[in-house]
Amino acid sequence: MVGGVCFMRHFNRPTGLTSRTRVALRFDRFDRPADVTLNDAPLGSVPVGEGTTRLDVTRSLQLHNRLEIVVAAAEHADEPPGDVALVIDEGGDI
Repeated sequence: MVGGVCFMRHFNRPTGLTSRTRVALRFDRFDRPADVTLNDAPLGSVPVGEGTTRLDVTRSLQLHNRLEIVVAAAEHADEPPGDVALVIDEGGDI
């Protein structure tokens, strides 16, 4: 995205993951479209809206990770465009 604002967060790989564990990033209520990368690899896009977008990151996780969310610039560009959470599912149902 050209002319956007980048929000970046570093995090470690969760411990105790098993072969059945699935890990995803959950994006809720984004007020601007966003492009998402994890460790310099594109993950996908998040649309504007009230809904939830989940991006599976199970195979992309490294010991140390860098998440980047690039959104279009806006008046309130210093505020995150929505809610983001790391979701861990032991049942493998992401």
